[in-house]
Amino acid sequence: MVFKKYILVLLFLWTQINFLCSQNSKSQNNPINLSSFVNLFMGSQNSSKYTTKICAPFGAIEVGLKSSLLDYETPPLPEDSNLVFGIENTIKETPFNQLTHVIFQPLNANHVYDQNSYNNIKYRSSNLSANPGFLQADLNNDMHIQLTSTEQIACHKYDYLKADNNQLIINFDPNQTGLINTTLYKLTANTIQGFSFDKNYPDIKIYFHVVFSKNILKQDVLNNLKDINKNVIIGNNFKVKFTFKSIATLEVKIAYSSISLEDAQQKTENCSQNFALIQKNTAQAWENELQKIKINTTNNNLKSIFYTCFYRSLISPNISISNNFNNKMVTSNGLDSFTKYSSIYPNDLFLNKFSFIGFLNDKRADYVAQSLFENIQNNGSENPDLFLQSIPIFCETILKNHNPEFNENLIEYVLKPPFLLSKNFQLYRKFGYIPVDSHSLQTVSTTLFYNYIDWCMAQMALSKNNKDSYLFFLKKSLQYNKLFDLNSKIFKPKTSSGNFLDSFNQIDYDSHAYKTGNAWNNNFFVLHDLNGYISLYQNKNNLNNKLDSLFTFNNIKKVTIVNKNAKAKLPKLKDTNSKISINNTIPLKSKFSESYKLGQFDFNNSYDWHTFYLFTIIGTMDKTAYFLKNVMDSLISIPYKNLSIFNEQKQLNTWFIWTCLGLYPLNPSDGNYIFGYPFIDQALITLPNKRQLKIEVNRLNTNPNNSKISSVYFNGEKLRFNFINYKDILKGGTLKFELN
Repeated sequence: MVFKKYILVLLFLWTQINFLCSQNSKSQNNPINLSSFVNLFMGSQNSSKYTTKICAPFGAIEVGLKSSLLDYETPPLPEDSNLVFGIENTIKETPFNQLTHVIFQPLNANHVYDQNSYNNIKYRSSNLSANPGFLQADLNNDMHIQLTSTEQIACHKYDYLKADNNQLIINFDPNQTGLINTTLYKLTANTIQGFSFDKNYPDIKIYFHVVFSKNILKQDVLNNLKDINKNVIIGNNFKVKFTFKSIATLEVKIAYSSISLEDAQQKTENCSQNFALIQKNTAQAWENELQKIKINTTNNNLKSIFYTCFYRSLISPNISISNNFNNKMVTSNGLDSFTKYSSIYPNDLFLNKFSFIGFLNDKRADYVAQSLFENIQNNGSENPDLFLQSIPIFCETILKNHNPEFNENLIEYVLKPPFLLSKNFQLYRKFGYIPVDSHSLQTVSTTLFYNYIDWCMAQMALSKNNKDSYLFFLKKSLQYNKLFDLNSKIFKPKTSSGNFLDSFNQIDYDSHAYKTGNAWNNNFFVLHDLNGYISLYQNKNNLNNKLDSLFTFNNIKKVTIVNKNAKAKLPKLKDTNSKISINNTIPLKSKFSESYKLGQFDFNNSYDWHTFYLFTIIGTMDKTAYFLKNVMDSLISIPYKNLSIFNEQKQLNTWFIWTCLGLYPLNPSDGNYIFGYPFIDQALITLPNKRQLKIEVNRLNTNPNNSKISSVYFNGEKLRFNFINYKDILKGGTLKFELN
């Protein structure tokens, strides 16, 4: 009897264990859909949410509704309603960046338009919703449209009110699309193709191939153009109305290429799926990307902003339409195993976004760097500033050793470019700074950036064991002190005679000296020589006080100094509030506002974004936590529609992600991630080598308003420094923050 009871107990335990294992397996096989946390309308208050476009991750094509401006005679519209011209495909390609190709205007068969009406087609759109890779809306309450895309193909689906001889107008109006000299061919009963020229770059052809899910019943050319023959149309400004027999649903695929008509056609032929399957695959592509960082937090607002920022960080740079149908770059030697990216703007990448791309996918980061290098080889002599702006990205690629073979060619080119550098850089080489009387703009900000470029070039020379070049560039990188006024502790503009500007206001927005801000917004932009920068303040405490002043002074008394000797000395500020008690709150006048400012700190100036982490460098992590919490708590509490700053400052999206994780690439090229203050409870990150980094946060203090990082452990070992290196992260394991 006892034996039977024992057997029954074992059977019960066995079934419970199996049940729990099956539940765990189901949980693992059905992870949380992270795309559901993405809000595509974040920051839409100042611009209509109907301007929202969707794409595949890093896709070349964006698809959305083309908004029209409301005129005064239009009656007030419901919140979910707006007027639009139709559906637009936007090609995100260098050099034309964001070129609207054609406007698609679906029409029901019962709509009657005269010639003039065709020029003024508008829709009342409503019930718009969007998820990563998918957008849908109702037009005029009698048709439903759905949009999606692959990396190089736009896909539309139109559901008409009823099956009839419904229509679709394709609009090649250059005033709305930016296109000129279009040639259009009717290829088969359900395909058309052609090419256009961009009016700003008339030597560049854009090839396109369009496939309809139904056969064309007839086509009419509007705007009084005439067919050359039934199957060819050539013109500069025309519309074509296609009529389809007895359809209720029409699906359209549009592929683009800068190679040939055949390549554009091949792209559609390689995409044989219907709309539903394409949309499903694109949604899954987005989900796969978002699953690379899984966070746990009890703050749903933070989670939504985090994944929305994550989504936006994966929109650009964009895969180029010059890749073939296999997404590979075609070269003169044939097919190369390299995916080309376009719309690469180094200033929108180097601070933290390029580090983020490589953090999750080093091959993609390598392809972006290769694409940028190819562009410079082809166009660098015409745009030497692009070359200089790209050097931090090249340096990061080399120091992280993404592609050793590529690095060899890159280093040689960067150290000895085959073209003359810009006038500003020549002035910088001559004086050690850019004189403010040289008729240049942003002289102080640009000098500080060139100092960082010289440091990057020094590291690249060192990687080749070129010690002479290393010492030359390193010495040049330390010249930032030439613009540092020891009295005011401010980087100030200097004249070519070596004197500080005789009239200077430290809080005025001065485009001649500073980048989108004042002296305070540019005063801490020394990323590469932190010990040397600290020495300018004599000690860390003085720098600590200066950083306090950045965040706490909202209205510093304007002081304009005029000195007959042309060497102005700005008197020291009386920083009465600079020594903050961490247990107190920031004075009311200095609270973070919806103008995205905190004291003199301004999110509109990207040269400010790393300043929180300078507190960590000088050993006052309580200040790092204090000011980050003030800003982050305010960002999270702002209504999502008002967060337009994330639309305007693209790298702010990746700043937010890094900050939530408790890490930041203060010097993006050196591979060190500075500790800040983690705003998540846990994170699981899939690294490029498929290993995983787990971030755990142990909050020892029950009062979150009065906590900081007290210690950090990596794989059980307490770290002695206030950062962790990229190479250590790649080993995978657990990074544990203890907050106290």
